[in-house]
Amino acid sequence: MLQAFKYYISQAFSSVFRNKLMVIISVSTLIFCMLLLGLAIAFGVNLGYISNQLESQFEIHAFVDLSYTEEAARALEPSVQGIVGIADAKFCTKEEALASLQEMLDHSNALAGLEEDNPLQFSYKITLKNIRDAGSVETALAAIPGIESVSNRTDILGGISTFTSIARNISIFGMIIFAFIAVFIISNTIKLTLMARKKEIEIMKSVGATNAFIRSPFIIEGGIVGLIGGVISFIPAYFGYSSVVAWWQGWAGSFGMFDLAPVSQLSSIFLSVFIIAGIAIGALGSMLSVRKYLEI
Repeated sequence: MLQAFKYYISQAFSSVFRNKLMVIISVSTLIFCMLLLGLAIAFGVNLGYISNQLESQFEIHAFVDLSYTEEAARALEPSVQGIVGIADAKFCTKEEALASLQEMLDHSNALAGLEEDNPLQFSYKITLKNIRDAGSVETALAAIPGIESVSNRTDILGGISTFTSIARNISIFGMIIFAFIAVFIISNTIKLTLMARKKEIEIMKSVGATNAFIRSPFIIEGGIVGLIGGVISFIPAYFGYSSVVAWWQGWAGSFGMFDLAPVSQLSSIFLSVFIIAGIAIGALGSMLSVRKYLEI
């Protein structure tokens, strides 16, 4: 068994070095497909990463009845904090609410003079342990005496979650399509090598070589080609994504927008997926290609 495995390995590497042009074509094709696959992976991972950021920033605002004094409004905090599903509840004074509104309006003069007779309400800014608890938390808040109204934007967040789910499914579908394309192209590329070795395969079969004995070196050869393509693909994917993240941080950072998934997270995914997928695609492509010639 060990002797046979050594033979398969030696034959696979010998074929790789003997058919350099075919290997270059196969590797180049695989790199192109891997980069497309990497694009789909980056898109899907960042959708999830951005969605998590939006969910973590989601807040429910519970407004206290205008007739309540600040002391009475603060006294509601134990009831608010005691609701299941609430991670934190921060009491906001009228002054803080006015300052926040002024900031949102870019310090507009339209709010000038309201400091002395502030018409805004005391409120609680509430963050959740799980966004799925928003409905039950809102109902519980509304049932507390002294809470006049509850406001949240679950409609927007729900739309974002739906879009994220659809886009993630599309990216997964894209990954599968790119993988099939890679297998098809690699399979057809390796067929060119097999055509040149058709006579060799015929001789091996005529002397009683089993299909497994003939097939194994080709499958290993495909795996080697896939490994080379996967490792090389990682280089442009890593530096390309690093450049995108650096550009995004410089451009979007000034607007306080969401962050992209860190380079370290994507690079580990790229490397593992490219190597595993490269070997699998190369081996599968060889397996499909050699099947025809084993029927001789």
